[in-house]
Amino acid sequence: MDRIGSIFLNGNVQNERDLFVLLRDYFINPTHIDEEIRENNMMLLGTATWKKGELNTHHIEDYAINQAITNKFDNLKAYTNFQIFEEKEPKLYEKYHEKQIKIIETKKKYFVSNQVNVRTIFKLLKEVKQNHPQVNLWDVVKIKDVLNESVSIQDLKSKNEDQIKHILTCPETIEKCNFARKLLIEIMDSDEEVFEKVIEIEKSYLENPEITENSLYLEQRQEMVEKIEKSASIVFFGGHTYVINNRMRFYQLGEPLEMALNNGTNIFGISAGSIFLMDKFHMNFDIGFPGGFLRAEDYGVGVVHHIVVFPHANEYDYFTEPKPDYLSFLAIRNKPSVPVGISMNTILKYNETENKHTFQSIGSDPAYVFNLRGERIDIRRGEQFSFEKGNLKVEK
Repeated sequence: MDRIGSIFLNGNVQNERDLFVLLRDYFINPTHIDEEIRENNMMLLGTATWKKGELNTHHIEDYAINQAITNKFDNLKAYTNFQIFEEKEPKLYEKYHEKQIKIIETKKKYFVSNQVNVRTIFKLLKEVKQNHPQVNLWDVVKIKDVLNESVSIQDLKSKNEDQIKHILTCPETIEKCNFARKLLIEIMDSDEEVFEKVIEIEKSYLENPEITENSLYLEQRQEMVEKIEKSASIVFFGGHTYVINNRMRFYQLGEPLEMALNNGTNIFGISAGSIFLMDKFHMNFDIGFPGGFLRAEDYGVGVVHHIVVFPHANEYDYFTEPKPDYLSFLAIRNKPSVPVGISMNTILKYNETENKHTFQSIGSDPAYVFNLRGERIDIRRGEQFSFEKGNLKVEK
């Protein structure tokens, strides 16, 4: 089914109100199929990322009113509702807390083993580069395919064909390349394993009749679903990613968001408010951080497909001053999804039809698309990239 509504992804506007400046036309011209919803132009605020400050939104509402954007507001209250649930259903909350501890412990075990493999890969890469300084990580992990003749050197689209040819004559270097490849595959397998375990733990809790048949839970969820259904626009603000992701998952609001998009509701995300919309997301970019350069973190509500978004891209030097080996590692780890960096004034407008998913850059800062070779492709205002049958196409 083709979606009528769009999703707008932003990295980290300096002030929340800046989003209304950048996207004013989209707020004042709703696209919902229901005429009454278009005329009412209700803006639903998703501020669970602000935790106890969730309902302190007067500055947002005042600005939107002053700018003649809308005078109708509501708050999803995902954080507040969960606090009420915790207070009134202490036994179910205790089981929720136990579930969260189990997820944390599952990830911790993975992070520890992952750290060793990450460091070993980059150590091996450094050793290969001593005599072949122009090759990058993608070249190294594909050496085995070249030897097996499943790909040619030309297929790699490498700028360093002579050095690759030389590697093919060095058994010791080939062994290092193959070992790095083996470790990378192990990491990717572990990534998938940890995601699957998290989903399994989460579902075992949320599918429990104690939750699904609980009157308070059903009442709260229905109230939030109705707010989503009646909104012309929904804005998810930046802040604590895990708070909003956990609350939205707890109340199983991914499907209602999908239905709202199909009916023409536009969704806007800032930073954390963009991250949790993905199928999967990552949080860490620091190679010195416990758990490795990049960690398979969690799954989101799944209304944005094919990409893994990295807000605050302007704050990471290997995004702004590209380091091909790190970026190649980032891209390989995320296959088949594509990593995309978004900055302060980046706006990606995401539209989805049955056969094509399109991301159009409409902000003043470019979006950064990272390919398997570790190259950064800048998607500037008016340009776009898309996926047809899962295949990436950049349209500049």
